[in-house]
Amino acid sequence: MNCEIDIASFVARFNGTYNNILNVMGKSSYRNDMVAVHLIKSYCLPSMLYGCEIWSINRADIRTLDIAWNNAFRKIFNAFWRESVKPLLYYCACLPISYVLPMRKIIFWRKMYYSSNTALNALAKAGRESLFAVADAYNISGSDVLHVDNCTIKSLIWEHFVHTVNW
Repeated sequence: MNCEIDIASFVARFNGTYNNILNVMGKSSYRNDMVAVHLIKSYCLPSMLYGCEIWSINRADIRTLDIAWNNAFRKIFNAFWRESVKPLLYYCACLPISYVLPMRKIIFWRKMYYSSNTALNALAKAGRESLFAVADAYNISGSDVLHVDNCTIKSLIWEHFVHTVNW
């Protein structure tokens, strides 16, 4: 049984919401770019990532989500399609989707691990090794992922991203 999801509807919803926001804000010469980024983060990103903590998606789908997110930044800041948006993401304190997905997954599974609900707790403990594998990809050890708070997890993933930004 294949448990992968079709992300096309999530990307379409993101693009629709995103285009509506930019149309309301007007031409790029008149809009405040940082307000546009805030609105995209607040209204569009949640619609694209709804339920992502339990998704099973492949690398191609993650790349598709990253492209939609990157293109939003390119459009807001009038960047060329071949330019890397990592400096823009850094400047706006945003992570690429390929970092947001595992971060949200780690935090979600940590909440289940420490839940007082027996069923959720048992499920999280059964999937502990997969949680460790996700965290390990971002240089977060298994003991760290279970014993530090969510802000520390976010900081560690942010630091991992910062080291990939090419200036």
